Amino acid sequence: TPKSGLVVMGRKVRAEMCALSYVLDEPRTGPVVAIVGGDSLSAKVKLLDYLIDTVDKVAVAGSPGMTMLAALGRDMGCTKVESNMFGVALSLLRKAKRNGVDLVLPADVACGDILVDDKGVV
Repeated sequence: TPKSGLVVMGRKVRAEMCALSYVLDEPRTGPVVAIVGGDSLSAKVKLLDYLIDTVDKVAVAGSPGMTMLAALGRDMGCTKVESNMFGVALSLLRKAKRNGVDLVLPADVACGDILVDDKGVV
């Protein structure tokens, strides 16, 4: 907690922080896996950096995962990626490898205009 200044967070962020603190502060009886996604890697860098120091496995999805795949040279087509974050993405990947943390990226992505299941259009 900062010594000075105003700190404000919404209820959802507070709930996420409390849940994360609970999981990471309790004694561990097995591996801990974190799943991180969202709209941008730039908004998740500090969290990912912290998690790589703290948990056993990190699965990165959403735009952060797409940006990391693009940084590794994967063709992402029209998918939104933050090309200005490629260096940071590669740094996080190297850190995970150094720390023995399994950093899991999306292996398959499907996009479309309609949602279809085994019974047809949903």
